[in-house]
Parts: sequence; structure tokens; C-alpha cells
Amino acid sequence: MSKHQLIYTSCRRGMYAVYDGLNIFSHDRGITDENQFGKIKKFFGYHEPTITGDVLKFFFPEYGDECVERLYPEEETDENGFKLNTVFLEHYRMNPQETVFPMQDALIDRMPHSFIYEKLEDGSHAFARVSYLGHDYIGASSRFGNFLSHIVWFDDENLLEHYPCEYFGSDMLIDRIDNALVSNPEPPSYLPEPEPEIGYTVSFDTVSDFLHEENRTEIYKNMLHALMNSCRDGKRILICDREENVIMWIAALEYAFPIKNISDINFSSYSYSPSDMKNASKICGVIPYGTDYSYEKYESDGYVFDLFQNKYPEFNNDDKFFDFVATCFDLSKESLADFHQFLTDGYFYQSYDEDICSAFALYDFMTDGISNTDENSLKSAIGFSERYASKQGKAELLQIIIRDSGFVSCSNEVFAVLTNYIFKNSISLGQDTMQAISNLVIGRILANILNPDISFDDFAACCRAAEADHNGSSFNVLEEMLKAENYNRFINTVINCGNPDKIKYLTERLSGYVKQHNVSISNDFIETKEGKLYYAFLNTIYRVDTQIGYDVTVSILNEFNTSALSLLSMALFLEGIILDIPDTSGVNDKLWDNVFEKIAKDHILEISAVNNILLTNRRLNDVFKLYSANIASASAANTAYEIFSSNYRDVIVKDGEYAGQYAAQVMKQYYDKLKCFSLSESDQYLKSLLKLIIQNNLKTEFTLELIADISNNIPLNGRHDKVLVNEIYHYQKRYFPNRINNRILLIAAASEIESGIAFGSWRDIINKLDEIFFAGQVSLSVCDREEEKIYMEWLMPNVFSMCSSGCDFRRIFKYYEMSDDQKKSFILYFADSFIRQIKKSDDRIPYFCRYITIVLKAFNKPEITDEIIYMLNGLNKAKINGIDECMKKSLQEKELMDSWNEIKSKAESGNPVKSFMHNIIKKIKK
Repeated sequence: MSKHQLIYTSCRRGMYAVYDGLNIFSHDRGITDENQFGKIKKFFGYHEPTITGDVLKFFFPEYGDECVERLYPEEETDENGFKLNTVFLEHYRMNPQETVFPMQDALIDRMPHSFIYEKLEDGSHAFARVSYLGHDYIGASSRFGNFLSHIVWFDDENLLEHYPCEYFGSDMLIDRIDNALVSNPEPPSYLPEPEPEIGYTVSFDTVSDFLHEENRTEIYKNMLHALMNSCRDGKRILICDREENVIMWIAALEYAFPIKNISDINFSSYSYSPSDMKNASKICGVIPYGTDYSYEKYESDGYVFDLFQNKYPEFNNDDKFFDFVATCFDLSKESLADFHQFLTDGYFYQSYDEDICSAFALYDFMTDGISNTDENSLKSAIGFSERYASKQGKAELLQIIIRDSGFVSCSNEVFAVLTNYIFKNSISLGQDTMQAISNLVIGRILANILNPDISFDDFAACCRAAEADHNGSSFNVLEEMLKAENYNRFINTVINCGNPDKIKYLTERLSGYVKQHNVSISNDFIETKEGKLYYAFLNTIYRVDTQIGYDVTVSILNEFNTSALSLLSMALFLEGIILDIPDTSGVNDKLWDNVFEKIAKDHILEISAVNNILLTNRRLNDVFKLYSANIASASAANTAYEIFSSNYRDVIVKDGEYAGQYAAQVMKQYYDKLKCFSLSESDQYLKSLLKLIIQNNLKTEFTLELIADISNNIPLNGRHDKVLVNEIYHYQKRYFPNRINNRILLIAAASEIESGIAFGSWRDIINKLDEIFFAGQVSLSVCDREEEKIYMEWLMPNVFSMCSSGCDFRRIFKYYEMSDDQKKSFILYFADSFIRQIKKSDDRIPYFCRYITIVLKAFNKPEITDEIIYMLNGLNKAKINGIDECMKKSLQEKELMDSWNEIKSKAESGNPVKSFMHNIIKKIKK
């Protein structure tokens, strides 16, 4: 530990120089090396203000407007009688702002002193008093420009027992020196080792009095705020005020902090140029005239408080700390001292930034308690403790929180901050203390459950606050409530709660807990603590509102929808609870509908495993419900086919009881789903379904509709699906003999005739057709014009080739129910066929005659006979005569003979158009 001092001024002989002038005059004996002066050379200088009219008025306010004339009277002359000041005064009157006056003895004592404090790079504390002396050591006749720098520095920072500002005016620093000392040609004596000594100008009381004057408190708050900001941004604070005020402002800033915090705040009470590179001062006093300072020059680079112009930065000073400090200066020095002691004893905070506000928030909280602290202040306070508190400081805060009754009743925002701090620092707490904290938290949550004035949002916020991320320290409400000491209390609270939303929230939390801890949802789950909680939760909610109870049930299912088996296990468990609750009719069905919908949507690959479980428990209806949900979800025909096939293969085929009860319904739902898609997409699946029904001899009502859908897509030309048509026919004949599909009969009849021509006799064909048409005629009315044409083109050649007589024709004709137009087409087809054959050979004339006889007896109508006449017109006269002879032999009835004669006569006369064209051709040939 060492203490040193040095004087630098103009002298005849200094400690090291042999020439006169500005030198190191002397220092204490402890300095043995000139190199030790490097760190304090920055204090070896002084720049007095430039003497202008404004400077004179500033330093001699008592002279008023006559300041210049009184200090530089025009009548003053030298020893030769010359007027000394005439030139200056004339120039001043013409250019008052540009006139510079010479220094004179009257100004020396008015020049500003500079009191400097700086914490040097080596950690020592330097104080300097730099004063303007005017003349050098020679005396009054010498030139102006001399100054005195007296510097004292202490190597050990622990010597700083007082605020730096309090050393202002100390006797340990001089501002004048005996001329005899500096004029002595002999080497100077060593200075004694200095003793730290404070002055009598600056004290808490004098600063308090200063701030009370002229409403300086609000300015001070802004200045204090600026200082705190400058710690972060590095800006200077410039105070433009009278010299005696500058040190008071600096002192007021220092007193706001403990001494250890402000030891880095370098300051100077006067600076000619704050931007001088040698100037390390955070706070600089300046004067308004005669120096490098101007408000405009420094405003953008620093925080300038120009008290002459009343210009200074203004901040939001709503934080309690600013009012606290201001109040302490006004009323209670002891409160500020207590606050500083609080910071010094338990915290590692050694700065002067905005964290001091958080420090005060913590001090205020620990003094006034939880109930008087808002969320923002508490966050600020807790943040300060986390950053700066010692282990002892944190332990003290934790004990204060735990013992404060406001912990249970404070707002959720405050509660969140407190619990987060507690659990983050729980490592320093004993097991008993942590149990006490857990009891407090659980007690608060249980109270919030029961209190109807606590909304659901506030309750949920409280739970979230208790379980927030505490940097690795966990607290789980459910885990705590499942503990033996809390469990029964929790159950009773839930039972007596009237707010289903709160219970729903806890239920969701319970589901999360069960999933997180992989709790098995087995048959004995109801006997576990978790199972009993579920039972209590759902009983409570359903008792209040069934719909809300169901909503909670669905939310539980959603939590366990991670796999089909997990979902099924939870559903079976929930079913047991719901069936125990009165007045929940229909809820269980809704539950399973929801479950099966989820499985069908999210877990289709697990359906087989689910079916096995359901079949094992003989829950056949649930197997069918799952299938129903699954088939309903199919978005394409092939998907529906896969779903149906899987159920048929894995369930219907293997479980006879299920097949007996649900096979038909399974097929019907599959059929209904297929109808949702286009026929081109579903046709093959419809046919495969029908074949499956036929093969298994299943009599189902919807099969008739299925047959109709399939038959409508079978062409009436005999080229497709003959086997399927035959199977359908025999299936319907067996199970629905009076409801055989008309289209199927049409195709079956034509197919039989076509087959019989090749392989059977006429009698066999007729017998087969009689069997097919046992229920009566088959109608051709189901065919449109295009289908009728297709069917006739397939049927009629076979019928004609089969019929050897008109009776044969009539036998076939009677099987069909036709419209008049269809009958006409049927009859004329035969006539045209016979005539075509007669053109080739007369052998078919007898057959044609027998056919015409039947036509004349049954269908003697002009629209038919005219068409036959037109056909006969294509035969030559010999062919017509041959037919006529055959007709005369076979016709006995005069009426029929007359009809034929009329036909023959018209046929012989020819078609008018044909005759006309024949005559034209003959003329052309001639």
C-alpha cells in the first residue's frame, strides 16, 4: 500500500530539470523512478478560458453590463502615459463577440479550478487540483500562463473510504503555493507522504440542500438516468453550470450508488475541451463561454445538461428508484444508506447502470413483501438476484418468499415469477424446505380449483406458472398430487369442484402424465392412482354437464390416439367409467363411434389386431362398427374392396357367430359404398360381390338391387357374361322366383335359343323356354330403341332358323310382352327372312305361307300388310304365283283368302316408286 503526491508548476528549479519554467516541482520520497509519472502526466496542464466580453460577464456578474469597462477602463495608462485599453475597447464596441481581452491580475482568482478524480489503469485512485496562478514564479512582472497541478494518488483502492466528490476542497490538495518556494534556486525538498483527507464543502446534507433549490430534483433524475445509460453506451455527461454547482451535481450522482459502484466514474469539475484525448472523465464540468464547449457541438455525442440554457435530455423516470433517491435526499439519508448496505453485503453488483433500478426493486420487495409488488417490478427484482446475488443473498430471498403469506394469494403473474425463481434455485434448499414449498404451491392450486371466483384462465395460468421451465428443476402438479400426502385432499377437491373446465384441464394434464410415464392401461388400471383420478374427474364433470363430460372423454381419446391398441385400451377403460355414471344414455355408443372413426382414419394397418381383441371379448357389434367406420372412410372403389375383403377373410370366414349376425350387413354396406363411385370404377367389384353372394347361397333383399345394377350394364347382344347371367337366373329362381330380373330373363331366353339350335331339338328348346318363362311373359319394354335393335339382331336369326312353322313362330312370340311397334318389328323380321330365302329357293314357300296365314289371322293390320306387300314386291311374278298357289291350297276361310288376294294384287301392281323408276330406265335404254 502506498500513497503519493506531486506538484507541477512554474519554478526556478524543479526536482529533475535544471532550467526554470513549468516543471515537476516536487513529490514525495516514495517515488524513486521518473517513469512513475507516466500515469499522471495527463494532469500536467491547464487551459484557461479565452477572455471575451461574455466570459468577463460570466465571472463578474456583480459588474453587470459595465463589466468590460470596469475591468479594462479606457483611462488606464502605462508609465509613459499611453492608454492601454483603447484598442480593445474600440474593437469590442464594434465586434463584441470576437474581441479577446488580455489576461490581467483581476481575473486570476476568477478562473475556474479543475478538481479531477480518475481511477487509473493500474487501479489506483488519483485526485488532482489544477488551478490558474497567472504569473510565473518571478512575480507580478512576469508573463501570464502559470498554473498549479497538485496530484495525489493512492495505489490501494481500498483506501477509498469516501466518495470521490467528498475530497473536493480537501486540505490535502493546494491551489496556491508560496512564491519563495518556487523561486528558490536550490533543489526542492521532498513532499511528505499524503494522508487521505476529505473536504468540508461536499456532504449528503449540502447536496440535499442544493437539489432542493430551483427545482433541481427533476433535472437530477434525468441526469441520473443519463449516467446509467452512459455505463452502457460510453457517452460523456457534460454539465454546464457554475463551478460551485458542478461538483454538487457530480456528488448527487455519486451518492445514488454505493462507493464501490462509482469508483470507475472519472470526473473533472472544469474542462476547456471535453473532447481532448487526454480527458478520461465520464462527467465533465464546462462553462458556457470562452472554451471549446457549445451545446450544439456536444449534444449528439453525449448527454449535455446546459443549465444556463435550460437544455438537457429527458427520460422516462417512472421507475421507483428515481423517486426513492430523490425522496432520500429530501427526507431520509438513512434509507439510502440502508439500500447501499443491502447491495454491499449480499450482492456482487459493482456498476452504475440501469440494474440499480432492479436492485432497488429487489430491496423494495424484500422490505414490503409480495402483496405490494407488481409483476414487472418483481421480474426486475428477481432478475437482479439471479445475476448478482451471493449464495447467502439468494437464500435470504428464498426464505422471505416462502414465509410471505402473499405467496398463496398473489396474482398468477407474480406467482409465476416467484415459483420460477424458487425452483431454479432449489438446489440450495433442503428437503424439508422444498416440501414446504410444494405444499404451498399445491395448496394454492387446490384453492383455485374450489374458488368459484377464480376463472379457468387464471387457474390454468397458475398451473402453468408452477410447471414452467425452471432451467432443469422440474415441478409437476400431477406428480405432486399423486403423492400420498396430497392424493386424498386432491380427490376431495375435484369432487367438490363445480367448474368442469378446470377438471377438463387437469384431465388433459393427467393424460399427458400417463403417456409420458408409459403407464399401462390394462384391466386393473382402475385400481391405480391414475385410474382413480380419471374416475373422479369424469364423475365430477358428467355430474355437471353430460356434453362437457363427453367432450372431455374425446379429449382423452385424442391424447391416446398414438396407436390403435393404445386408443382401444383407453376406450375400454373409459367405457367402464361411463357405464357406472347415471344419465349417460347414448354416450357409450358415441364414444365407440369416435374410437372407430379414429382407427379407420389413422390406424388402418392395425385393424386386424383390433378385431382380434374385440372378437376375443365377443364384442361382435363393435367389430361391425369398426368395419362400418372403415368402409365409410373409403375414398375409392378399390379401397372399399380391400376393406371388405379383409373383414370377410379375417372375420366372417373365421367366426361363424359373427358371420351369422353380420355377414349380410357387411355386404350391404360394401354395396352401398360401391354405389358412391362411377360404374366404370365399381363394376368389377359389384360382380365379384354378387358372385360371392350366389356362391354362398345368401338370400339378401339388397341382392335384387345389386342384380339390377349389374344387369343394366350387361349388353343385350349375348356376347358378354352368359355364365354370370345364368348364375343370376338360377339364384333368383331359387330365392326370388316371382321377382326375377326382366333383363336377365331376356338374356337367358335368347341365350337358351342360341344354345339349343346347336345342341338340342325344337322340343328341348321349347321345354327350356317354358322353364325360363314359368312366371309369365318377359317384357321388352325395359329396352330403349337402341337396345331393342341390338336384342332383335341377336334373337331373331336364331328364332327364325329354329321355327319350322307358323306354330313355332307363335310359340316363341307368346313368351314376350311387346308394344305394338315391337310386335310389328318382330313379325316383319320373319316375313323379310322368309322372302329372302324364297328368292334363293322355292322350298321355303310352304313355310312362308303358313307364317302369312298366322299373320293374317292375328295381325291383319295395314301397317303390317303394307310392309309385307313392299317386301313381296321384290319377288318376280313366278315366285308370287308360286306363293299364291300354295296359299289357295292352305287357306280355307274366305275372309283370309280375300285378304291374301288383296296383298297379291298390290304386290303384282308393284310399288309406285319402283314402277316409276322402272319406266324411266326403260326409256333411257331406248
